[in-house]
Amino acid sequence: MARRADELGDRRALAVLSAALGVIVGLIVGALSVALLGDALAWSTFLTSAGFGGAAAVAAALIAFAAAAYGARSTRRQAEEDRRQLERQRRKEQWWARAEWALTQVARDGASAGARHNGSRRR
Repeated sequence: MARRADELGDRRALAVLSAALGVIVGLIVGALSVALLGDALAWSTFLTSAGFGGAAAVAAALIAFAAAAYGARSTRRQAEEDRRQLERQRRKEQWWARAEWALTQVARDGASAGARHNGSRRR
């Protein structure tokens, strides 16, 4: 029973400490918000002013620039990859053309050598 009373006391102490900490944090946040935000009339005046419109336009321009730069980078990477693939394909086709030419030469030389060899046997 004494143990249960101690646990209950610890829980109450923790609850009181949490409540006190919540009140202190709330006061600090409230004081900072009043200091940083000022009154609502000042903010509503700023939000409807040309200064806020200009700031919003700059923010929109920055977002558009970032999107365009990302798109350009992506397009450049894709173009480079396409160029590399075309170059590989061209080299492969060139290799096959050379291999075909070489095999044709070997076949011709082999056929002419065979004809010479067969012709010498007939004599």
